[in-house]
Amino acid sequence: MGGPGEQADSFAEQVESESVEQESVEAQWKHAEKKVYSENFGKGAGPEWSHRTVSRTPKRERKVLGPFSEQEVTLNLAGLPDHDEVEVQLELFVLQSWDGNDTTKGPGRWVASVDDGPVLLDATFSHLHCSHPGLTGASMKGTLGYRDESDDGSKGYTISPLSFTFRHTGDRLTLRFADPPRGEADEQWGLDSVKVKVRKKKGGDLLVSNNANSSVLRYDGKTGNFIDVFVPAGTGANAATLTFMPSKRNQPHEHEAD
Repeated sequence: MGGPGEQADSFAEQVESESVEQESVEAQWKHAEKKVYSENFGKGAGPEWSHRTVSRTPKRERKVLGPFSEQEVTLNLAGLPDHDEVEVQLELFVLQSWDGNDTTKGPGRWVASVDDGPVLLDATFSHLHCSHPGLTGASMKGTLGYRDESDDGSKGYTISPLSFTFRHTGDRLTLRFADPPRGEADEQWGLDSVKVKVRKKKGGDLLVSNNANSSVLRYDGKTGNFIDVFVPAGTGANAATLTFMPSKRNQPHEHEAD
């Protein structure tokens, strides 16, 4: 075991080694990151947007994509470099009297999703102080001059900074933003400061075979988070090892346990 001094030195070396390893992992992702899109609509919206309406805020003259009401707006990007992950950042302008999960006038719901990918956000927004949790997560409230037309204590507008990170491959990406139809459609919304980054990691995913049901599960090689079922249950033999052939990179060859 060694004395206390030797144990302390061993522990210090372990901490230093773990720190270097963590820095190496972070650097691996940092250098593989690339910004592929950035837009603040100062000169309008480009053809990558399905709707190109741009307006100015009543005060400070910020330009915003929108406003929209009961509409779906898409952002289509093509020619993306090779990547495994996408990060999307944006500012959501929530305008007028959003009613949260109220079922008579609402719900005041907004949805962001990815074609052939996940739903990034499906949530209700509220500007009412009496509605819990009204104004949650907003970075700016009632300072850009939007008028409160509800007479019920609404702030008239808020800005919510949003960030989404999700698995994605391929050279095309379609993002969808929408506020579904609701009871009283007096709410509006807009977008600003839209940024899209892609990342390519050097390390691969972690594949774990499950002998109980012959499935193969996939985990993120960086975070350890579960991604999906790579091979569904009942479609292969009980696997002890997985081997990838160069010509069939996405089809694991399974070997039965001895």
